[in-house]
Amino acid sequence: MSEFPDSVLARIGSHLNAMDRMRLQATCRRFREIYSKWKDIVAIEIRSETYGYTENLGSSRVTFQFPISKVPKATFRVKITDDQGRVCRLRTVQDKSSAKALKTMLARIPCVHECTIWEACLTSEFASVISKLETIEVLRLWNCGRYFEKKNHSAKLINTLFSLPSMKSLLILDSTNTASAGASCRAGLSRSLALRIRAPIENLQLTGLHIPLKTMEILSHSLAPTLRRLAMGCTFGKESKRPQFIKAIQNFTSLNDLDLPPFIFHLSDLPVADGMIQKLLETLPLKAIGFRHYNSSVLFRWIEYQLPIKIRVLRIHHNGNRVPNFAQLGQEQPEEDFAAKKKTSVSSRYSILSASRSSIGSAEMAQSMANGSSSTNHSGSLSDREVTQATAKLAQASILSDRKDSITSTLALRRLTIFAIEERTKRRAQRIRRRNYSGVDVIYTQESHAGQEVLGRVADPMRSPHVYTKNNKREVRIIKGDLVRPIPLASLGMESDYELELDWDE
Repeated sequence: MSEFPDSVLARIGSHLNAMDRMRLQATCRRFREIYSKWKDIVAIEIRSETYGYTENLGSSRVTFQFPISKVPKATFRVKITDDQGRVCRLRTVQDKSSAKALKTMLARIPCVHECTIWEACLTSEFASVISKLETIEVLRLWNCGRYFEKKNHSAKLINTLFSLPSMKSLLILDSTNTASAGASCRAGLSRSLALRIRAPIENLQLTGLHIPLKTMEILSHSLAPTLRRLAMGCTFGKESKRPQFIKAIQNFTSLNDLDLPPFIFHLSDLPVADGMIQKLLETLPLKAIGFRHYNSSVLFRWIEYQLPIKIRVLRIHHNGNRVPNFAQLGQEQPEEDFAAKKKTSVSSRYSILSASRSSIGSAEMAQSMANGSSSTNHSGSLSDREVTQATAKLAQASILSDRKDSITSTLALRRLTIFAIEERTKRRAQRIRRRNYSGVDVIYTQESHAGQEVLGRVADPMRSPHVYTKNNKREVRIIKGDLVRPIPLASLGMESDYELELDWDE
């Protein structure tokens, strides 16, 4: 084997796993030089586990104390993937050289394209070795909010990561509960960190971060020519500066996929979006958008009449107890019938009471019945009125039927796909249902680690400035953070109870 040329030995080493390569590398100097670089490794994922004397002795019954180490040690879990899709998992030993072993591993993979870091496990001592990985195109930071806090001890590392020259996708993902609440979120994307980005990023996803206006303006100027997807649904900012945020987003001229946070866009009571938002949706070449669900009836009417035709995909995030019933999409139920019916019943009840209230009214009614000519004219006028009302009802029914058919045909021609994404509060198996309503494909799913990169995440609802729960009229109320109108039920779209009773496994 020592007589083989270096190219043949390198080809043989590409079929070996990581442990066999390291054993072969330790045999002689030539093999150590040949297998010093693993050019077939294209992805790496890094996790860490802290440990110390306190964890080892937690379950023991020892009453006296041992000297506990002040600096917690860490062991790293590394998953590497080669260009053939084969996966190898490694784990460093539990000693002080675990960081050194990880640095050696990073130095061996100069052609890596994807890097995933969990729980902010790397510190600034890895900045020098990561700066040499200039081929990284996809950077994922899972639950790394500690990197973006003001008192950050790994500032050098995060600056190095944002300065990688070949990045095309920067994904800051977060699965914690604190990331969706603005009050408990302490992480923020600073202006100095945004200035570090020089790569032609096409996919930018920000989760669980406060975004200052200056930072958004910097990103809109530096990434305007290349950015195609901006997922910022789970970000927070000042609502008073909302027009400036919308103006900055309009600078992304190549954007075709957008997730908007609640402080920028949400449908509350009217099925008409803000003028600036409507202009934003019509100006940018968008094909997919994502936002939070509030009121189903308003949402359905906005989709039917206000949604631009070029948008083909909707990602609607909703609470687990407020599932929108998309079966009502395209099924218009006018409120005029309800109002007319209510008015008719009240007037008829009032006429009966007024007629039987006194004997004078009864005598006058009998005298008018005795007069033949007057009774004939009166009955004729009533019959004409009934005919007129029946004709009006038929005309209104035909108009509503034509409008319903036109809405259904329009929705079918749009080839619209809606993802109804439920917020997960408990760990359970992800289930997917697919339905078709009025020619619209509706996919019901739940939030998950695997789907956040594709479906995104949206922050908690905006807090209302009014206290609706203390309103005596009960015109508007809050259920699990969603603004709804309790009466009539048709205006709610019959969400919550209707959808929760369906069979999820059918």
